Amino acid sequence: MVAGAIGWAMVEPFKPSPIQVVVWGLFEVAMMTAWSSLIGASIGFHSGYMRGSKLHAIKEGLSGAFFGGVGMMIARGVTTPVVAMPGWPNMFLRAIVFCILGAGLGAGIGFSTFVTKRGLQGLVGGAVGGFVAGILFDPVGAVLGGLQLTAQGVGPGQVGETGAISRGLTGVLMGGMIALMIGLVEAIAKSAWVRLELGRNEGKDWVIDKPVMTIGRFERADIPLFGDVNVATQHAVIERQGSQYFFVDLGSPLGSGVNGQRVQRVPLNSGDVIQIGSNNLRFQLKGHAAPKRGPEPGRGPISGTGVGYQTSSSQVGGSVITGLPSQMGQPMPTAMNLPPTQSIPAQSVLNPTIVAPVNGLCLLVTSGPMAGQRFSLPVELGRESVQIPMGFDSMASRRHARIEPSGMMAQVVDLGSTNGTFINGVRIQQQIAKIGDEIKVGSTTFRIESQ
Repeated sequence: MVAGAIGWAMVEPFKPSPIQVVVWGLFEVAMMTAWSSLIGASIGFHSGYMRGSKLHAIKEGLSGAFFGGVGMMIARGVTTPVVAMPGWPNMFLRAIVFCILGAGLGAGIGFSTFVTKRGLQGLVGGAVGGFVAGILFDPVGAVLGGLQLTAQGVGPGQVGETGAISRGLTGVLMGGMIALMIGLVEAIAKSAWVRLELGRNEGKDWVIDKPVMTIGRFERADIPLFGDVNVATQHAVIERQGSQYFFVDLGSPLGSGVNGQRVQRVPLNSGDVIQIGSNNLRFQLKGHAAPKRGPEPGRGPISGTGVGYQTSSSQVGGSVITGLPSQMGQPMPTAMNLPPTQSIPAQSVLNPTIVAPVNGLCLLVTSGPMAGQRFSLPVELGRESVQIPMGFDSMASRRHARIEPSGMMAQVVDLGSTNGTFINGVRIQQQIAKIGDEIKVGSTTFRIESQ
């Protein structure tokens, strides 16, 4: 909407006299070019930005501006016979013309991503926005025409033009309606998508609207996953074959998991959890409930998701790390099969669980996705914690609190968190906690217990 208003504001001051027919035609072309380029650039940039990549944002912004302009110019050519009809302009014909112009602009913006479905979504949105703008054009001009003529200094008997505010409203409506309808139609029409449930930018959705969607630590990936060195540049793809979707690992160094099983290629069902590095992506199909899975031998819970998978364990610094998915019969890299001078990278441990307390005390998780797991002291809690994977908890700060052993009790220190640290419901800065006390960090509750 803002882009449409800016496009109008840039060109409107150069409006010629209504009797200058040739110059007026050039003015209309300039106005449409400003609308199409700015609206196309803003919608394309926002769409790319929401995919999580600056490169996507820049590329889709530029292509949206170009193809939006092409679409509107083609639509303008289509409307030429309508404009030449006897009785033009009247409200109905104007609405038809603006509907075609909006459809051309929206289709150009949608097709700029080379995805047919988005092109159709843009066409619908642009047609609706243009039609509404066309219907309102004349009534708005009639209501506000007197004010416009007064502002222009046009007196009785003089010729004036009263379409300025109507043109501004047209730009605003077409921009807003195209964006709104693209979003609504996409939300209604989407049949498959993945949601990032654990990792950077939790909660972000990506619609599966292409035959092949690439996943990786790459600016041009369809599903970019940044901030994790264990995600390969081009790590995996999701393929659509008819109504079936497949997850395919592209030979990444650390591999990929689906529901905890190390996989190379596997069909996806609604509710399946894809593990790539330290990221969990949930695949969802509209109208399909997640299949019920009974207990399977050798499968345990994944911390943070509650979905089972095969595990292996290793000894690291006196603590046991579990929760490493098997690799098609072979365990994931652990500290036991690394060289003596090399420790296991924090990012390569999918949802670790650390036990074996050092002072007879441990933390038991009593609420949240990790409920039932125990962790040793000392420990630092937060979304960046290596010891306790709390990346899923948006209420927790990156570095939230530290809990250290103090004899047979524990000292709890808040690290300047945004939402505070609580012991038995009371917010604290630094306090001693005893066995049985409950500590709340973000939306997760821990209880101090003896081991």
